[in-house]
Amino acid sequence: MAHPLTLTPDLDAIHARLADDDAHVLTAPDLTDALIGVVSDRGQARALYSTRRIVDALVGYGLGYDAAVEHFSAHVEVLSLGPGTPVFLEDL
Repeated sequence: MAHPLTLTPDLDAIHARLADDDAHVLTAPDLTDALIGVVSDRGQARALYSTRRIVDALVGYGLGYDAAVEHFSAHVEVLSLGPGTPVFLEDL
């Protein structure tokens, strides 16, 4: 069953917005399908990723659902790589 809220982001517009920003914005090339937007954090653009779509991608790479959620929580969500670090929408 499809998730009741399905966003179809304009990836070209998102990438253009990220490219236009003067500051360095970190993205995850393997998770393009999970990129859903751009947010501004005190003037710094940051990539916005869907937690649900990241978990779906991890399941697609062969992890079980619970293992994918655990991997996201332990290894992705906790990353802090400076001002351009992506943010994650909790939409599980």
